[in-house]
Amino acid sequence: KDLAVTALSGMNATRDGVLAALDQLADNVSTLRVVHFSGRGIRLADPARGGGLGTWLMTFDTHVDGRQVDPKTMVSEADLAQFARKCREHGAKQIVLSVDACYSGGIDLGAIPGTVILASSLPSESSYEFVARSGHRYGAFSYALARTLTRMRPPTTFGNLLAAVQAEIPTHQLPSLRGDATDTALGPPDAVFVGKEFIPVSWRNGTLVLPVGEATGAAQKSVYEF
Repeated sequence: KDLAVTALSGMNATRDGVLAALDQLADNVSTLRVVHFSGRGIRLADPARGGGLGTWLMTFDTHVDGRQVDPKTMVSEADLAQFARKCREHGAKQIVLSVDACYSGGIDLGAIPGTVILASSLPSESSYEFVARSGHRYGAFSYALARTLTRMRPPTTFGNLLAAVQAEIPTHQLPSLRGDATDTALGPPDAVFVGKEFIPVSWRNGTLVLPVGEATGAAQKSVYEF
């Protein structure tokens, strides 16, 4: 099927430009809407959270004065939530937000059905760049996600996709997921999954890490083979 794709970079990736593109995507008639953001993220007090910390995405025209950043010149969680709700109102069954930015694991849009957030790192973590053998620089999460998508065969779940990206990522950060890990990431919505769930194992600061739990679809008394 034909896909409607909008790419913004450089001077076109202003806050108004990003919000206009999101608004246009929300009006699309497709049942699937996908957004990928690769840039800078920052944690600031969010009035929508009663002063608690929220994650904000910086754009080309974000105003920075010394160490002060103007939230009104960034994309907020409220902006993203408004986009997701509008997508649902216009018939979207699944909304996928892929965010390659520092602290992206802290993005919380509330309970919006069908919404999945693939984040490049945990709420307290930075996200890093990666220099490929070609010399090109990429967001490490964007690089790992692209490589994973070219290798995985449908059908698969978001939990399996996340685990594969965690195993592929070349930098010290742990991608995370917010949403239903058992939802179909690749393949028809009614796909039947056969086979084992893929759970990567890694070492961090001398500790064996198994990123399992609700985010990867694990349930109580789940058993994994080594």
